[in-house]
Amino acid sequence: MSTLDADELGLDPNTGSSGEAPCGSSTALGISAHSEDLDRLREILRRMKWKLHEARSCRQATLVLCSYRMPIILCDRLLPDGTWKDILSMTAPLLDSPRVIVMSSAVEGFGPSEVWNMNGYGVLAKPLVEAEVTRVLVAAHRSCQRVSRAQPLVASAA
Repeated sequence: MSTLDADELGLDPNTGSSGEAPCGSSTALGISAHSEDLDRLREILRRMKWKLHEARSCRQATLVLCSYRMPIILCDRLLPDGTWKDILSMTAPLLDSPRVIVMSSAVEGFGPSEVWNMNGYGVLAKPLVEAEVTRVLVAAHRSCQRVSRAQPLVASAA
């Protein structure tokens, strides 16, 4: 996949894709080509009383991101038309950029340090375990809320 940036997506990096507060609601975007992973996410988030938007590829994710600001993205490590790195680079320039959590069944050669080094939020092992998904989503949501509430420093003119 050629990396898409916020301009190519029609996303305004200063406001995001809509006027909604990015952390005001419990909403996430799940990106996976695997129906069973999206089914599992939908089941877990329903119990958490969260809303899940779904995409099966990077391209479909761009369409969702053009319509909604997502505070949290759960993304497969590998997608039919790209990788989690494409999603991360596409959303990084946005104000209040989403917390990107990578879902992976790979045991060797991939882990949280690679995601953290690229400013992703974390990694969830597949198959998805409800307690772990819940723990990571709640932590990501709290992190997002703390950043949204932070007040910018303003120099006073004297």
